[in-house]
Amino acid sequence: MNGFGTLLDFNDVFRHEISIINDRRKRKTLAQASIVLQNERVIDSTGDPILTPNEDANLTKAWRRE
Repeated sequence: MNGFGTLLDFNDVFRHEISIINDRRKRKTLAQASIVLQNERVIDSTGDPILTPNEDANLTKAWRRE
């Protein structure tokens, strides 16, 4: 990652976080399906595409240490 105070692109950060989640999911005893980000057909107010995870990504499930 870049140094403190560097302006980061939200989609780049989102992709990086999803890759970390996918790596963690692969290491589980009962591996979960990977999250796949898809470009929506619309763009946000900055001109960037809106990224959405697959419907069964289950990103909002309650967190618990395993």
